[in-house]
Amino acid sequence: MEVRKPVWLMGINGQEVFCPDDGVISEMCGSPGGKCGDGYNTKGKCDIFYVDRAESWIGTRIPGKMIECKKGAVTGLCTSDGQYDCAGDIQRLSCNDNVIVDKAVCSSVE
Repeated sequence: MEVRKPVWLMGINGQEVFCPDDGVISEMCGSPGGKCGDGYNTKGKCDIFYVDRAESWIGTRIPGKMIECKKGAVTGLCTSDGQYDCAGDIQRLSCNDNVIVDKAVCSSVE
């Protein structure tokens, strides 16, 4: 599979950001007060592949709760300062169900 140059996404509080077509988010940050760098609440790195999209959404209204795609890779995200401004959630993920992720090699950074 050919991989193209990564794309960086940045968003403010409550803004949904998406990888371009065929992209999956391989690194992400969601933090109140613009602590993801350059004053942004949301930041993500998209690795670009040639993959068809089959999107679904998952979200939470619980602050600090970890959410993950049950199936597929993350293709978009939204984070909030606790104002429920991600379509009524504090955070949301867009998942591409056409991509299989080996979660054994994923990691979380505090």
